[in-house]
Amino acid sequence: MNAQDSTSRALPPMIDTHIHLNFDAYDEDRDAVIARAAAAGVARCINPGVDLETSRAGIDLAAAYPGVIYAAVGYHPNSTAGFARAWLEPIRAGVVSGRREHRRDRAGLLLGQKPQARPVRGV
Repeated sequence: MNAQDSTSRALPPMIDTHIHLNFDAYDEDRDAVIARAAAAGVARCINPGVDLETSRAGIDLAAAYPGVIYAAVGYHPNSTAGFARAWLEPIRAGVVSGRREHRRDRAGLLLGQKPQARPVRGV
């Protein structure tokens, strides 16, 4: 195979594993950003929440773009000052009452400033 053969083949679809398209900065051009990603070969995106509010917004975004955007719910270490275990209850309850119809593949919680994730059990 020569160099021309390898560049003429289509790349497999990609997954962007860390976007924050639910942030206000994308309110004006969110659809265009998603379209540009698709044109570049990004077939699916994972949108992680950094706290309860952004987790809820991520679920709404995933509902608006089914099969393209997937929500990951939880807390980023920078959002855990004053953390209380009660913060986990909305996550365990499906983030927002009535939104359990959205498929949840996995929920995670990052605690402290350590680089590893600690999964939320029983979600």
